[in-house]
Amino acid sequence: MNWHFENTETLIAFLLIPIVIFLFWQLLQWKKKAIRSIGNPKIVQSLFRNFSEKNFRLKFILCCIALSLLVLGASNLRHLDPQQSIERAGIDIVIALDLSNSMLADDERPTRLDRAKIFLEQFIQSHPNDRIAWVFFAGRAYVQMPLTHDHAAALTYLQQAHPDNITNKGTNIADALRTGFHAFQQQDIKNKTILLVTDGEEHDENAAALAKELSSNGVMVHSIGVGTPAGVNLKSYAGSVRFDKDGNPIVSKLNEKLLKQIAANTNGTYNTLDNFGNAIKSINSQIAGIEKTPLVDKNYTNYTTYFQYFLFVAFILLAIELFIPEKKVKWLF
Repeated sequence: MNWHFENTETLIAFLLIPIVIFLFWQLLQWKKKAIRSIGNPKIVQSLFRNFSEKNFRLKFILCCIALSLLVLGASNLRHLDPQQSIERAGIDIVIALDLSNSMLADDERPTRLDRAKIFLEQFIQSHPNDRIAWVFFAGRAYVQMPLTHDHAAALTYLQQAHPDNITNKGTNIADALRTGFHAFQQQDIKNKTILLVTDGEEHDENAAALAKELSSNGVMVHSIGVGTPAGVNLKSYAGSVRFDKDGNPIVSKLNEKLLKQIAANTNGTYNTLDNFGNAIKSINSQIAGIEKTPLVDKNYTNYTTYFQYFLFVAFILLAIELFIPEKKVKWLF
């Protein structure tokens, strides 16, 4: 629909107009009763001979029309212009970011997640012509942002990412890869790139097997290992060391073996966050051979808005109402 209101919720304010009309009618009835209660209506009416009831009603009508126009202006009527799509030659990249609690470990400073965010910001900036999608995962994966050229929005989602936003705890890399594959909108694209950013603490062997299956569908997974093989004791939000049911400190370690296997099964690369520049260079050199596809960005749409016209006419009517006197004027009526 080319014509629509942006803020449809404000249209409910139209319900005020019949209420105002009813109150105005009640006011007129009250005035009539008041005149009758004073004495002889003709004598009382002569006392108000300079009062113009027509002007009084006209002022009210102008106010009602102005109120209606203000509601329409606040609702912002707009027209969808012919879509100005931008075509760029690039690739589609789905970034699967681990938001499990272990990503808050501090063997990467300040935390694994914080360091991963810094890396991903630089990675996104190095792909200005590519579409980016977010898949956030812990015990379950979901698409946080579909493929788009809007990198500003992508960076906003990145900054807001935190384990507190995930209800299903754990680490399900297999579900992240599966969800990442389905995030590609054009299934006919031969080369699909998934950037998997995780500490790899997955105890399910399905991840490596699924990666091999996805490879046959044109998926290349580049895995980024976050953390250290030696690991670190996990801590609670209060800062105390967490213990398992046997009373042993819970140690979170980088599972390099799994992440290397996932990358190898899809002809991708495995990198750590020891050096951002080397990691980005390694990934980019691998995907440089991927055929760039003309990607049409449909997120850039233009609207012509008309709220200002409604507001302008409303203010003009209110100004006219302000200068209309309630007493009779020969040149007016």
